[in-house]
Formats: sequence, structure tokens, C-alpha cells
Amino acid sequence: MHSERQNDNTGRSCETIKRVFLYASSLFFFMFLCLIWLMIFFPQLIAREEEGEKGVEGWKATRYEIDVTLDPEKQGIYGKVKIDIESEREVYSLRFLLNENLHILGAKLSSGILEYRKAGEVVTVDVDPPIRGKKSITFEIEGKIKIKAGAERPAFAQDSILLLGTDLWYPLSGEGGARSLIKVTLPAGFKVVGPGKMIEGKQVGDRITYTWQNDIPIQFCSIVADRKWVVRSTERGSVRVQTYLYPLEEGEFAERIASSATDIINCFSSLFCPNPFSQISIVELEGISRTRTLNGIILYSPENLIRIFSSEGFDARSIGYLWWGYLIGGEGPGGWQQMQGLGSYAEHLYCEKMGLPATDFMERSRMEYLLLDSKLDRPFAEVGPESPDPLIFGKGSAIMAMLRYVAGDEPFFKAAKLLFKEKIFTRMTLDELRETLEKGTDMDLGRFFRNWIASSGIPELKMEHSVRETYQKDFRVDLKIVQESGIYDLPVEILMAGREGRKVEEVFIDDRENKFMFRYSFRPDNIILDPQHKIFRREPDLKKKSLKLLWKEEIEKAIQEALRMERVKKYDEAGKIYEEALTSVGSVREILYNYARMEHARKNYEKALELYAGAAKAEPLLKEAQKDPLLPWSHIRRGNIYDVMGRRSKALGEYRKALEHPDMMDSKKTAERYIKKPYREE
Repeated sequence: MHSERQNDNTGRSCETIKRVFLYASSLFFFMFLCLIWLMIFFPQLIAREEEGEKGVEGWKATRYEIDVTLDPEKQGIYGKVKIDIESEREVYSLRFLLNENLHILGAKLSSGILEYRKAGEVVTVDVDPPIRGKKSITFEIEGKIKIKAGAERPAFAQDSILLLGTDLWYPLSGEGGARSLIKVTLPAGFKVVGPGKMIEGKQVGDRITYTWQNDIPIQFCSIVADRKWVVRSTERGSVRVQTYLYPLEEGEFAERIASSATDIINCFSSLFCPNPFSQISIVELEGISRTRTLNGIILYSPENLIRIFSSEGFDARSIGYLWWGYLIGGEGPGGWQQMQGLGSYAEHLYCEKMGLPATDFMERSRMEYLLLDSKLDRPFAEVGPESPDPLIFGKGSAIMAMLRYVAGDEPFFKAAKLLFKEKIFTRMTLDELRETLEKGTDMDLGRFFRNWIASSGIPELKMEHSVRETYQKDFRVDLKIVQESGIYDLPVEILMAGREGRKVEEVFIDDRENKFMFRYSFRPDNIILDPQHKIFRREPDLKKKSLKLLWKEEIEKAIQEALRMERVKKYDEAGKIYEEALTSVGSVREILYNYARMEHARKNYEKALELYAGAAKAEPLLKEAQKDPLLPWSHIRRGNIYDVMGRRSKALGEYRKALEHPDMMDSKKTAERYIKKPYREE
């Protein structure tokens, strides 16, 4: 019996082994089939997935042909957008960005209708069979524009329209730049500004169609329209400047704006690269608070336009952003912000070339950075759109000034031209910027970028020195420079001055403590570190300078508020603001000049004469008194009033006084013109 049980158990074990073997064989065969399937089909799936991702990165838009109708009454937009694309490999899907309130009514390729889906702002177009090479896709769109959070004004206002490319009013590839042909139809009476050059304006019935052509690859196309503009075109040589200003500002500023813009464009053409813009448009628009540089368009609020072109007489910074922002862009952490810094520094280069004092914006941006809370400071390689403006504009421009100081003028400008030669119409990371600058300057800029880009803060230098007479009857100077915040590689100038001699020494510091010894035949009683303030660093008299800056900000706020009151014809309220400012801070040229300008426009001639006279005698805020353009122009405006009043001899006296001062904002040419021929109000 025991033997029978044993045989039965043995039989069961064999049966179990057979079942396990059959199960394992089946599983192995199934896995083998799966492996064969994966070997055949998985590479295709991977390739297709990769190609699908390349649908976002592996293709580019080369041209937009936009034909839309704008309906201000319904605040709507509808029409067609044709996009030319190029791809070096097969593309299975394409992605575009479009304002979430705009709808796609259809999408088609030359080969037929395409399937698409839209989720929020992302439009995905599936392409089957895949496309390769050069193709065109046409979208039909309609709807209203939803403005992004924090926008200054709606797209459609009572008499104006502002369609920013960043508001995605047309399907946008989101990668790289493209050329464009834009046709906009809207009610007659509107004038329109677009990217590039207007090639046609045609009215049919109560509708007018404008066509704009742009041959410069740009990422965003923006459109601005208004019913009230006075348009003036100025061509000097190869430079065409178009002004779109309101009647109140057109007469006073159009010629000044066109003249200064032409000078700035010619300056940047010689420093960086020839001007590629077929037209640059200077535009005034109500409802915005800050100046914007768009695609060949510079956009000002009325208050900013009056402030900038009354006090400075030019705006090289905004034109600089056309070079450092549109012709060359930045990408990645800090990349776009460094382009903003370069654009700001371009204004310094223009002022330097024209012999003009530094602008208020430059001085203020750097001072605001020096006063910035250390908790908000960060390495420039980490800054983004949310970073404080003083960090972007103050330190950003100073970084380029320091590169020029360290490298020298010739290598610096050689590198700037090389950037545009090799990188024009592209976007650069900070690493690519460094590589190109190294090539242009023929220098290793690794330490410079680590100090100024990869690290927060700026140099803090402390100098200690002693002077003693030697037995050889000369004077020995022992000097130590301590770097108290980071270790920078810096050339440093030191002024040695005494009653019997003067000499400027240049030393190089690259350590925490740096010691030097000098000998002179004269006794240097006055030893000054960095006498011309070439190094962007923290200095001892910062508090004194900051008080002046804060005082200036309060005055500017008062002027801005008065200008707003003036534009809505609340002249009494504007006058009160000016009077309160004068009572609070005393006679300041900028306040008196703007107050006089308002009374002049109101034909309150006696009051205006008094205020212009006060402006001529008063001190400016941050400028040297003799380099302030409001000084000669105060005399010119007094002369204009005397001419209108028929008091020619007094008018001539004022014009001659204007000629006694340095030429600012064409003051000499204007004064000479009115000496030859009396001023007449239009």
C-alpha cells in the first residue's frame, strides 16, 4: 500500500512538472512573440514619437501672411492666416499658440483639410501622412482677444487698437523669427502701424485696408491703430522715421523726434551693424504707462513722450532695444535680460559719441541697484521677467560697461560687431554670448562671467595708504587695496596729486588684499581710488546720492500727474500740482519748464514768460547746469512768445542768449532760424 501511494505521488509530480513546463513554454513563446513585435514595431513608435516631438522643435515658421478684419464696435477679429513652414525631417504634428478666446474655424494644407484640437492657448495640428520640406498651412480664425493678466489696457478702446504679438492674436509657432505680410481691414478713419513698411493703404466705402511688409525675421507681430494721429514721414539718406502723434504733441515734438531718431540709428549702424529696418515708427498711444519697443515700433504714452523729449530730447535706449532685442535676442535664464542691459548701455554709447551727459534713466537705474535690498539681488544668470528692474537695467548695463573697461575699447567694439555678424536674427544664451565675446575680444572671459554674471553683488574696494619721505629725498607711497565683497580681476586707476605734481597710476587687482609701492619726486597729498568712477562699485557717499535720487522721483511723480491733468484739460488742477511742487522743493528747472510749456499752450503769455525765465535761472535735477537742454530751449520759447506779441527786439535777445549755450536738441539751428525769420504760431 505504501508502494502504491508512492507511485501515485510520483505520477502526480510528473503531471505537475508537465503542466509547469507547458505553462513556462507558453509564457516563453508569448514573451518571444512580444519581443519580435517590439523589435519590429517599437523603433517605429519611438521614431514616430520623436518625430512628433520634433513637430514642436524640428520645424520652423518662415513667413506669416495675415489677412484680418478688425471690428472695434464688437471688439472682434476674424480672417485668415497663412503660415509657411520648413522642416528637414518628417513631421507628424505641429503646435501653435493662439489667444484662448480666438477660435479656429478651419485649418488646411495644400493637400487637404487638417485635423486640429485646441486646449487653452495651444493648438495641435495632426499631419498624416507626415510632411517634410517647405509647406504652407492656412488657418481661419475669429473671436475676441483676451488680454493677459496685468495688461495695461484692453485691445480695443474707443478710438484706438493695440494688438500685441504676445497676446497671440494670430497662430504663432513660438519658435524663432519669421518674415511677415500683414493686411488689416478696419473702419475708415483709423491709421495703422505694423511691422516693417506700409506698402498700401486703400479705402473702399466705409472700410480701409492697410498692408505692411516686413523682411526682418521677428518673433512677434504687433499692430497699433488710432483715429487721432497726425502722421509725418521723414527720410534722411537710408533712414526712414515715421511719427504717429496726437495733434497736441505733433507740432512741438515730431521734428525733434525724427531728427534725434535718425542720429541714433546712424550711430548704432556704425557701432553695431547697418540699419536693417525699412522704417522705424515712433508712436504715441493713450492708455499705456510704460514705453514699449515692438517690431520696428516704439510706443509711448503721451506723458512719457512729453517727459522724455522735453527733458532729454532723444530716446536712444528704446531704439537700442531694436538692435539688442529684435536683431539679436536672448533666451534661457538671464539671456533676455542681458539684451535689455545691452540696449540700455547702447544709450550710454550714443551719449558718449554725441558729447551728451548721461540720461536720468541711466543714473537712476544704477543708483536703484546700489540701493536694492540684498535679499532681492541675485546672480544675473538667474534673473527672469519677475526680477527687479534695477537688477536688469542698472546692473545689466553696468556689466557691459565693465567688460569694455576690462577689455579696452577696440576689442569691445570689435566683439560687438562680431555679435551682429554671426548672431543676427537669432537668440542667444549667456554661454553663447560669452563664447562670441571671447572670440571678438580674444580674451578668456570665464573669470569675468563668473564674477559679474554667475555671482550676485558688485565690487567693494577699500584703500589704505601711507606716504613718507625717503633718505633719497623722494616720496614713497605704500598702498593696499582690499576687496571686501568677492574677488574680481580689475584694472584700477589711482590718482596721485600734490602741489608740485600729478600722476594717474593703473594697477591690477586679483586677490583679497593687493599691495603696491610707488616713488615720486613730489609729495602726493591727495590719493584717490578710481577717480573717474570707471568701476561699478559701492562707494562711501551712496547715502547722499540716494537722497537726491528719492527727491528726484517725487518731483517726477508730480510732473507726471500734472501732465495727466493737462491732457484731460484740467489746467487749474495741473497748475496747483506745479505750485505745490515748487513750494515743496523750490525752483527746479524741470518743474518750471513744464509749467511754462502748459501756460504757453494756453496762451497765458505773461505767466509763461515768467516761468521760462525762472527755468533758465534754476538748477536742473541731476544734470550739469550747462549741459541741460532745457536751458537754451527756455530762451527759445521766450523768444517765440515775444515774436507772437510783436516784440521783435526782445525775441532776438532771447534767441542770441540760446546761442550762448551748448547745442542741445538742435537749439542752435532753431535759434538761428528764428533770428532770420520770426516765429509764427501755426
